[in-house]
Amino acid sequence: MRTILRKTYLLLSVSALLLSLASCSNTRHLTEDQYLLKSYPTVQSQNKIEGDQLSEAIITKPNRVVGIPKVALSVHNIGVGMEKRQKKRHEKRGKEGVYEASKFVTWLKYKAGEPPVLVDTNSLNRDLRNLRQVCMANGYFQPNLSYQIDTLRKWRGKKAKVTFIVDEGLPYKINKYEIVYQDSSRDPGLLNSQYMRQDEGMFQLEAGLQYNHNLFEYERKRGVRHSRIGGF
Repeated sequence: MRTILRKTYLLLSVSALLLSLASCSNTRHLTEDQYLLKSYPTVQSQNKIEGDQLSEAIITKPNRVVGIPKVALSVHNIGVGMEKRQKKRHEKRGKEGVYEASKFVTWLKYKAGEPPVLVDTNSLNRDLRNLRQVCMANGYFQPNLSYQIDTLRKWRGKKAKVTFIVDEGLPYKINKYEIVYQDSSRDPGLLNSQYMRQDEGMFQLEAGLQYNHNLFEYERKRGVRHSRIGGF
């Protein structure tokens, strides 16, 4: 009976602690020009690119969720608060040397907790470059890309949402292509053109198809594989 009561008390205590952490402001240590990333960035596009290629190209992610949202961030902020108090006591007592945070504070900030993920233009521009690569790989060579940062007050504090806007533009298609083989009769080390020409009808590339980097890579690797099968 006592064991059950102790476990129940421990569970209630942990639950109360987690709820208190979740209720704390996660932006209280941010400066005036800093904004906490509220959620995963979203993508607005013309839906010309199949699947989740665009969203998967975005590296920027918000703070992780551990049971209750932003608990890891709350634990980090507790460590920051403790560090500030320890530093003040260090200066007040006139101790020599530069203040160094205790191991426990460091553990709270970076192991048990997680630093805030801020809206950073350098990271967002990196994501724009990744989105451009995805567009070009799918045959859209001149996309218009941008992002919007929403810092409206409805997010309750210094928080922001990010939206990437992707206008893929017009697709580029294959106008003409040519497969060039070198005659191996002049050099045994070159590809066997006769063998490769027999396989040419199997190639999926043809004029009029939209450019796709994955298809080009597939055909290139298949050509290499068939040349090896032929002993070259």
